[in-house]
Amino acid sequence: MKEFESKYKLKGKPAQLDTYAFEAAKTVWMMKVQQPPVEFLWVDPGSRFNKETFKSYTKIGEIVDQCIWPAVLLHKGGPVMVRGIAQGK
Repeated sequence: MKEFESKYKLKGKPAQLDTYAFEAAKTVWMMKVQQPPVEFLWVDPGSRFNKETFKSYTKIGEIVDQCIWPAVLLHKGGPVMVRGIAQGK
């Protein structure tokens, strides 16, 4: 993580942005090194909208128009920890 921090320092930006970027990268890293790793589930445009794993963004529909944010699963094929957000059409 120290290598990441030194390599990706955002020069000329507020120090809080560096802190946020570092903490976000650290959180994702910790999620992926777990056994089994936490899974991010992205939905493909044109697929059926699953209301159990995704909530609507601004439009409701049976078909996904765009994935806004991925759903977070405890592990691959596991229970949903946080529903994702998708735009319906």
